[in-house]
Amino acid sequence: MYTLLAFIITISIIVVVHELGHYFVARFFNIDIDNFSIGFGRILIRKKLKNTYFCLRAIPLGGFVSFSKVIRNKGDILFDNAKLYKRFLVVLAGPLINFIFAFFLMLIILSGTQYNISPVVTHIQKNSISEKIGIKSGDLITKINGESIKSLDDIKDKFKGKKYESLTYERGGRIISTQFPQITFNETGLFFYPNKQNSVVVKKVLDELPAKDAGIREGLIISQVNSKEILSVEQLVKLIKKSDNNLITITSLINNTYSTHQVTPITENNKTFVGMELSSLLSSEDYIKPFKYNILESIYQSFYSILKITGTIITTLKGIISGDVSINNLSGPLSIAQYSYDTINTGLISFLSFLILLNINVGLINLLPIPTLDGGHLMYYCIEFITGKRVDPKKMLIFQQLGVVFLLLLFLFAVYNDVLKFITPG
Repeated sequence: MYTLLAFIITISIIVVVHELGHYFVARFFNIDIDNFSIGFGRILIRKKLKNTYFCLRAIPLGGFVSFSKVIRNKGDILFDNAKLYKRFLVVLAGPLINFIFAFFLMLIILSGTQYNISPVVTHIQKNSISEKIGIKSGDLITKINGESIKSLDDIKDKFKGKKYESLTYERGGRIISTQFPQITFNETGLFFYPNKQNSVVVKKVLDELPAKDAGIREGLIISQVNSKEILSVEQLVKLIKKSDNNLITITSLINNTYSTHQVTPITENNKTFVGMELSSLLSSEDYIKPFKYNILESIYQSFYSILKITGTIITTLKGIISGDVSINNLSGPLSIAQYSYDTINTGLISFLSFLILLNINVGLINLLPIPTLDGGHLMYYCIEFITGKRVDPKKMLIFQQLGVVFLLLLFLFAVYNDVLKFITPG
């Protein structure tokens, strides 16, 4: 019940925002509107304001704005009689306002206290260029190629794939600059929180599972797996998952004494594990620092974040179309309902973040040139602009019907994926 309520709230917010985009731009151009509906099917609530019926309907899976077929007020015009650019802008306004709304939600989030991982070196790979140059654990990176660095995100975002030419760091109050021989971040051998040698400790060992049978016990530090140095809990979990149930050698450390353990991970319910709970010896308080953006920084970071999320979604859509990404990743209403409930329970920031993601998804999908979607109508208008003639209504009707069939099949497949996720353990 609560999950359904969370779903209705989430979808309704997105639909209201989307349809208000169409509504306000249409009214700006004096285009008359008969109906503004949230949901489909039977009308539950209806209120008339300025010749427009605002309706709440029974099926909360979308919404629509229906334009008047006859002129009822002096000065108003019919949508079909409006100039091409006006029709184009009215249709474009729906997806566009989803992006604008997502931007303002991001601005709200980024106006509060933020947390960043401080660019303090926690580990240096043996025989790496950084070790040879003399960089040590505890050094604080302040500049790369002369550009200021304030967080680990700065390093990842600003210098991803770029060549390092120079590095400035702080050690014991001293500022030290050094030169790099044109290498990328991955070649520097530098690691940051939560990565550190001998920092992963066994918190608990579960009975009658491989870890306990191999002699692993609470308090041991996991140093290596198959002679590969372990720097974080995440790295260790990934290695175990990739073991394919093959025997692995875990090297542990306690009181300066190393021991080896032969362990064969097991898989149950699509989860591969050895039966131990892990934690990090690193304190997040030492590396994760609070800060606040000023208003200009908040605006810039919000815009940048929206672009980044949009780019990721576009890449995923391209992957699904090309087959590089499995269509099984497509989620439907059941998943959205569950995520809505989970994020609402987690807190406001979590829910707003989910709304941002959904608004960008809705905006992008509606811009796809699929009949019945806004992008399909925009495609018709582009054809009209090029040819100087409107698309034949009969042909448009056929395209619309094909679009409905395609979207229905896509919806059913997404629901199938949802059901499969919920009934398949793990």
